[in-house]
Amino acid sequence: MQAAPRGLRLEHLADGAFVGTPTPRLSWRWAEGSATPQRSQIEVELGHGPDVRTIEGSRSSLVEWPFAPLGSRARGTLRVRAEVDGEWGPWSDPASFETTLLEVDDWEAVLIEPVGVGGLDEPAPIFSTVFETGDIESARLYITAHGVFEAEINGDRVGDEILSPGWTAYRSRLRFLTYDVTTLLRSGQTNSIDVLVGNGWYRGRLGWSGARAHYGASLGLIAQLEVTRPDGSRDTFATGPDWAVRESHVIADDLYDGVEVDLRPRPPRTASVRVGPEIRRVLFPSFTAPIRELARLAPVEVRKTGDGATLVDFGQNFTGWVSLRVAGLASRKIEIRHAEILVDGALATETLRTARALDTYVLAADEARTLEPRLTFHGFRYAEIRGADLESIHDIVGVVIGSDLERTGWFQCSNERVNRLHDNIVRSARSNLIDVPIDCPQRDERLGWTGDLQLFAPAASFLFDMAAMLDSWLTDLRCEQHPDGSVPAVIPDVIGELIAPGAARGAGFSDAAVMVPLTAYRAYGDARLLEQQWESASRWVRRALEAAGEDRIWEGGFQWGDWLDPSAPSGDPSQGSTPVDLVATAALARTVEALSELASVASPDDVPALRDEHSRLLSAFTKRYVTHDGLVLGDSVSAYVFAIRLAALDPQQRLRAAERLISLLRGRGYRASTGFLGTAQVLDALDDIGASEIAMRMLLTDRMPSWLAQVRLGATTVWERWDSLDDDGVVNDPFMTSFNHFALGSVADWIHRRVGGLAPAAPGYRTARIAPILTSSISSASVRHESPHGEISVEWARGSDGVTVDIILPPGVDAVVDIPGVPGRLPSGRHHFRTGTPQASSRGDDASADRLVEDVLADEDQGTRLIDLLVRLGIADDDDDAYRRLSPYASMPVRDLADEIAHPAFRAAGPFVRRAFLESLGEGRPDVRTY
Repeated sequence: MQAAPRGLRLEHLADGAFVGTPTPRLSWRWAEGSATPQRSQIEVELGHGPDVRTIEGSRSSLVEWPFAPLGSRARGTLRVRAEVDGEWGPWSDPASFETTLLEVDDWEAVLIEPVGVGGLDEPAPIFSTVFETGDIESARLYITAHGVFEAEINGDRVGDEILSPGWTAYRSRLRFLTYDVTTLLRSGQTNSIDVLVGNGWYRGRLGWSGARAHYGASLGLIAQLEVTRPDGSRDTFATGPDWAVRESHVIADDLYDGVEVDLRPRPPRTASVRVGPEIRRVLFPSFTAPIRELARLAPVEVRKTGDGATLVDFGQNFTGWVSLRVAGLASRKIEIRHAEILVDGALATETLRTARALDTYVLAADEARTLEPRLTFHGFRYAEIRGADLESIHDIVGVVIGSDLERTGWFQCSNERVNRLHDNIVRSARSNLIDVPIDCPQRDERLGWTGDLQLFAPAASFLFDMAAMLDSWLTDLRCEQHPDGSVPAVIPDVIGELIAPGAARGAGFSDAAVMVPLTAYRAYGDARLLEQQWESASRWVRRALEAAGEDRIWEGGFQWGDWLDPSAPSGDPSQGSTPVDLVATAALARTVEALSELASVASPDDVPALRDEHSRLLSAFTKRYVTHDGLVLGDSVSAYVFAIRLAALDPQQRLRAAERLISLLRGRGYRASTGFLGTAQVLDALDDIGASEIAMRMLLTDRMPSWLAQVRLGATTVWERWDSLDDDGVVNDPFMTSFNHFALGSVADWIHRRVGGLAPAAPGYRTARIAPILTSSISSASVRHESPHGEISVEWARGSDGVTVDIILPPGVDAVVDIPGVPGRLPSGRHHFRTGTPQASSRGDDASADRLVEDVLADEDQGTRLIDLLVRLGIADDDDDAYRRLSPYASMPVRDLADEIAHPAFRAAGPFVRRAFLESLGEGRPDVRTY
């Protein structure tokens, strides 16, 4: 018998959420063990029996609303069931819903602003009113602000969201929140509403210029409380000129600088309010995950510093604040500073640039009190507390905040450092998904960079339910897009013409207008999102093609290049080893190809012309940048990666480019030499040329610069630069270094697809692709993803007698499989296979000198010993020089290396050096001076 569907949702909202559209789409999951409905009908019931609609087909994700459009404040329940082969299954559990305010005319409230208090450098204002109610059946509060707000009714907090209403392109879109506040009101009594409003993104500092009040000079509030009586009548209490405003104890607040709170009693300054500008036409219901408290961390170490401060280590980098409970400190001033790392045992605040990241409290009395800032956030691992000795501190807690996104992806493998890297990537994502996907949570920036998100969106969409956040961010992108089609570097755009005035913006960054919606479509199957984004995406591509000119080579003007290539000068991160015009032209070709895929859903008639344009760009790229025998201008790793990934080369060129790419990587000891754009593609390029084991070597090396070098050096999040901190603990360019950045974490997408082996083969994972690399470097891996249709999992393990593979596909999902010994197509269900593939040999798991040089370099421990030995003997000046000298001998046994390497000092050392090599590759690290 067909099992009941489960998890019925409206749009991307959980059961009971407030719905912000009159025609919400429906999604559900078929229960495990039920037959996959290939030819079926689906019934949807609104209420309990009065209205049932039949839908043909087997779709279960984002099914169009089959009833008449809903009105504002509509409430109801929904159930679904399916018919398969003539038999109707049971109904799902009902899902309740309620629509919020859907029309401009639903708003009686107006925006109010303070008069005489709440100025830019004055305490945060509290807007308030009192009112009386009769008997109460239910009550709803609709509220938003110019600024960030916290509301109370009768002294009790409304909701648990933080920094509401979040950050959107305020001039075009200001989200409002809806709360069920029935239990907070007192029937037949006097009630009060108090709303604290802070500067937030609306009026606080944004960007590195120091500018404030980007959206307006005055804070404001619009709120509407609707109380429904038992007879169905409704009383409305709305913001207007009758409200009052007073100063709060928050003397100053800023997202970058922190808060100043004076808790000493004083008569508050009170004032009146004025009606502000009309904003009701830009209000829209919130549909994204709000910012909430996600976790609480206990310190791993608390110690006194030499000058009497208390230094706290929370053990990991995160976004949030310190919660401090103190007592016995009347009138004492307490300061809490924050930083991501320590240098010489002290907070390294240079990386904050001008952000003060300082919370200050002046206490009122001796009683115990918990101090939390709430109108700000910091990115930090370490906090320094002054003004309170340890005897007066009763509790220290690190409060972790972030958008409360549902976790949907998990990965684990036999290599603990890779697991730690993956954990760091997840932590960086949590830290930087703060309503808007930002670039770092600690310094005077924290902006929604288009390039960073375009690279990380595939990984993010696997790890979390990003559907609503990406939808909201792309809507802001459309609002901020310039009339000529240019896309700003950050969304929401608050830096304007500070970067490249009048330029077409940058390839690889503004391409987010195309790449992000396509990523979302692949992950969630939301065709409507592509349709909404089509005009924006195609306008950006037209603008970029115009900038490239008739020859389709995009050169001149400002470009980001392969941003933060480790070879780039510290002060000019765009000028790496790959020519910026090559990067721009390659990115444009890739984006046009992606636009043709987007057009196949949103505008099919445009597909042929886009494919022709793509072919034209490939021809232009190879003609300008690729020699007849396959060498690519710049001769850098990223240059070859872009050429290979574009599939722009003929077979002979491709073979030569592949050889050169591998040679360059070997010469670097498989360490990173790519910037943001190249990093997101390098491992896939190696897959494309059949060099997946080399991709694994890149992933697993821990020599600087590399992913695992950060892990080896104790990173708990992903760094902005490959070498934000070097092996000696020196910070690289503190002016632009973040230790919590998700761009280089784009590698998680490859880890999920190729180490774990799971990717979407059809939009929304209707068909999964299962293709793990059964590598000798990792003996087992497992990956799970909560797709729109249910959880998909892949687990494999290598043993001496072969490989076991376990695959679970939920109802409605099938898979294409690329694993030796496993069928190429699998239906939904549970599958177990044991292949005859033996345990792969790892040449020289012992310390044998018969190992090839390239294998030794790929080994974390022995590669380190070999490189260190060359440096200590004076054969090489540093690690880079050592890799360069060893590169020609990659395929040579280490035993023969002493006789062959071309270095006079090496040969002069003769048998002593040979002995040093052989013994250094064994147990221990002998001091070569003893020879």
